[in-house]
Amino acid sequence: KPWAPASPPPHLGAPFGALEHSGEMGNSISSPMTAVAGGVFSLLAMILCLQRGPSGPRLFLQPKHPPPRGSHTVGALRARLPLAEAEARKGAKGLLAQVHYPIEAQAESLGTAEFEYFRPEVIKMIAEGYSIPHFLLNYILGQKSQIDASCEPKRCKDGRGWPVAIFSSGLWGSCEMYTQLCRELASAGVVVVALEHEDGSGIVAYDRESGEPIDYVEQPQWPYDTVAFNQPFLRKRARDMQMTVEGLQACAHGEAGAAPGAEEGCAAALASVLQGCDAEQLVLVGHSFGSASVLHCLQQLTSGTGAPGAWGSGVRGAVLMDLWPAPISSDISGKDFESVGAGLRTPFVLLQSEFWQGLKWYAPSCQRLARAAGDRCLAAGVVRGAFHHWVSDTHLWAPAWLLRGMKLMGPGEYGRVHSATVRALHAVLRALLEPGTSKGVKAALNKELAAVDPEVLELFLDPLQCHQ
Repeated sequence: KPWAPASPPPHLGAPFGALEHSGEMGNSISSPMTAVAGGVFSLLAMILCLQRGPSGPRLFLQPKHPPPRGSHTVGALRARLPLAEAEARKGAKGLLAQVHYPIEAQAESLGTAEFEYFRPEVIKMIAEGYSIPHFLLNYILGQKSQIDASCEPKRCKDGRGWPVAIFSSGLWGSCEMYTQLCRELASAGVVVVALEHEDGSGIVAYDRESGEPIDYVEQPQWPYDTVAFNQPFLRKRARDMQMTVEGLQACAHGEAGAAPGAEEGCAAALASVLQGCDAEQLVLVGHSFGSASVLHCLQQLTSGTGAPGAWGSGVRGAVLMDLWPAPISSDISGKDFESVGAGLRTPFVLLQSEFWQGLKWYAPSCQRLARAAGDRCLAAGVVRGAFHHWVSDTHLWAPAWLLRGMKLMGPGEYGRVHSATVRALHAVLRALLEPGTSKGVKAALNKELAAVDPEVLELFLDPLQCHQ
């Protein structure tokens, strides 16, 4: 049955506040209340202006980024990625990415210039989307430098190099929008490459050839063909993934070319990090539209479609968080996703917020995908008390009471929800990167996940009987 809900399904192309949950965790969708949210946020910003430093009342303090839970200290760089030599010879540039990687506790600086936690142009777009005075939002987000220093990378003890997680963001995202999530993944002993897609689906991006800004392309007013409209984005993102992996493979062999015009010191620093990667141990990670992009890549790798080459040979698995199914199928019954799941050959894990699991437009597709994939779906679970944006940095922009009022945070306590999510993701990475394919991996992973925090992380323990 084609898309035919009484009210339009959420596509998340508007500012984050476009989605509203009622009661504890209902399914109602409302139009954006950006003016109201902006007014409240502005009031908070003015209060924060009077509460500089750690001595102000906790009720009004902006949360800090928590230390990553993994065993590795983390460093970060933001730069354009190197390309395979053939592409570099054409004068092409790689994508902009924020790269998070393991470092020694007392590592020396790489000597690169500091970068902003959030770029001014991203802050400007968020302010416009929320009707927040720019100078106030700039006070909240714009007076921070990078969270983790750019230091000498730690070398992997096994001699093979660090596994790589390539992260694809949702609509209206950017390479810095998921900083805390990427820090957490890197602390588990993984190099995380958060891509800045140049397909028009991000809040800010610059064309890698011309340097011109790429305007955000809003999803059309309902009704529209979600599959036809989003296919060009998916194809471009699949090409982004391929280009990134080929550049990583070339870098590992010392054959990569830096982006033309790249700052020499930054290019050398990034190369020193990426040369310590194992490009044959890849995990694709996505959130929302980013998950749809990852799933599209998995379909291409299974069918052999797309550009030729062995770029997907090193993909060991995928993590799909709050998968947005609409770009792949317009059938809200989820039946199409049974054939999608049955056709996949790459192991994956499905993780949903409680809000997302309750949406009638998307939940059936996600559940049927998990069921039909069989052993290829290593685990599927829901994070109770979490709203759709639970893995983004929006949870660290303001106190929880305000974020809940703006529909950016679910009713769950942030520290507990975040801890359960991170512990689960660390377990998932270990399982996906296990050498070989063992039937025991799925059972062991589900056992470990079940013990994380049963009140927060609820598993679909039986893939044939997904939780409703």
